[in-house]
Amino acid sequence: MGIVAHEPKDVREVSIGVIGCGGVVESLHLPALASISEVKIRWVCDSSADRARSLARAWGVGQAFEQIDDCSDVDAVLVATPVGTRQAILAKTTERGWHAFCEKPFAISANEHRHMLECGARYGLILGAGYMRRHHWAVKQARDMMRSKVLGSLREITASESAQLERTGLDLSSYRNNARASGGGVLVETGCHLFDEVVFVSDAIRADVRTCAQQVWNDYEVETTATGCIALGSGEQVALKFAVSGTRPVFAGIAFRCEWGEVRLRIDPAKGLEVFLKQAHPYRLEVPHPRPGQQHVLAAFRCEWLHFLEAIRTPRGWDVSRETGLITSDFIAQCGEMAKVSRFAVPV
Repeated sequence: MGIVAHEPKDVREVSIGVIGCGGVVESLHLPALASISEVKIRWVCDSSADRARSLARAWGVGQAFEQIDDCSDVDAVLVATPVGTRQAILAKTTERGWHAFCEKPFAISANEHRHMLECGARYGLILGAGYMRRHHWAVKQARDMMRSKVLGSLREITASESAQLERTGLDLSSYRNNARASGGGVLVETGCHLFDEVVFVSDAIRADVRTCAQQVWNDYEVETTATGCIALGSGEQVALKFAVSGTRPVFAGIAFRCEWGEVRLRIDPAKGLEVFLKQAHPYRLEVPHPRPGQQHVLAAFRCEWLHFLEAIRTPRGWDVSRETGLITSDFIAQCGEMAKVSRFAVPV
């Protein structure tokens, strides 16, 4: 089935520039943007001029640039470069007065994150981050269930995911070979998505890490396990267990344990929910996805772009801290600080 998100009618055209021409841009962002009639992609920009020109030709984009300073003015930009390069890029885009939607995670540290939000606010700009899993059907259903308290108050969350790289033998040009550019490991690369789902579904307002251990290989973090709690707006504290690993298989999903039952959310966007009711013998209910044949990831990218474009037109109510995942950046920073005393190298 097709994508079901609907774009608003009778709105002005929004001009977009694309900074970074990697795989996620070519396979997901550009198809999503091309499907929205009010969007006009004016140019693409990449440190590789050949890559930028190639992508521009493939998508019928009029201009390709190698330097941001040479780019013509637009309403907004997609920033899809490695996270370690974002601060310098956003300094330029905010000065130009461009709204910016960044690939996840938004920043390499919580302090950098806050600094970039302050810069955006100074220029009155909308900033967003690509936490597209929020737009998966099952994630929204889980959030509705937590808000309704149909299973009582939330007591504990267990979240875990494997994050193996797609292939070995990455050449030296890959950003993953640069700890600063990539953010330093699987917690930033994949764990940010996982923790953002925790925050989104639970409506957490803060996270506190109590224990954390990390494994590293060649200065790249390959596994993080952490415990702590998240704080809800009601003042309730919810216990948290978290794990993301690039070295071993772990359960891929999130369990939200409540007073009277449990909701299990899988990472696979085509999956629905599992609900377990507390009885003498736990009773399992399956809530299937209503559109299992949908192009789920592309649909989520399109939804997040529609959400961001609507904020450009109607900025009132845009919570930039939540939309860019500041709680997640803070959680990652806490994990890094806590793990300094417990990090150990993976044997070669």
